[in-house]
Amino acid sequence: MPLLAPEPTVYPENLFAEQGPDSPRWWVFQTRPRAEKSFARLLLKSQTPYFLPVHTQSWRKNGRQFQSSLPLFPNYVFVSGEPAVRDVAFATHLVVRDVPANDQSRLSAELASLNRLLGGGDSLRPEEGLSKGTRVLVVEGIYAGVEGRVLEAGGELRVCVEISLLGRGVSVLVERWMIKPLES
Repeated sequence: MPLLAPEPTVYPENLFAEQGPDSPRWWVFQTRPRAEKSFARLLLKSQTPYFLPVHTQSWRKNGRQFQSSLPLFPNYVFVSGEPAVRDVAFATHLVVRDVPANDQSRLSAELASLNRLLGGGDSLRPEEGLSKGTRVLVVEGIYAGVEGRVLEAGGELRVCVEISLLGRGVSVLVERWMIKPLES
């Protein structure tokens, strides 16, 4: 079976540079199981702006190294656009439903922070069932400017950016000197 070229994580590349108060709204679409990348390819073909955050999973089998790009939020793709985007999405027959996103400014800020994390390296890890930690701002390093919550587990200090609408997040490994608390 031939391997397909990876889909862009963000289309267009400057999608988050253009975000502001006048930006089109974000739509959150739940896809059929394992259909996120197919949906992204169809959105790309129709030149519809989207965000499909992925992480790389590596494993060895029979002495060979394998890698796969997996969605950080299985079954969910974030699409930017006017209400007509909804019709485009459902016309693909890969969408199960759209998830109402009433707090657009919050969703936009969370997605922008998540996009900043994606360019940082391989310490990215999906998180579910998040507990409330101290809100922090990363002030040093490649993630400077990202807001999130602290997670400590197994001697590691991680900053988690949550997509509150889905109740899931993504965390990255940081050092204590790289963060400053936002709450007392």
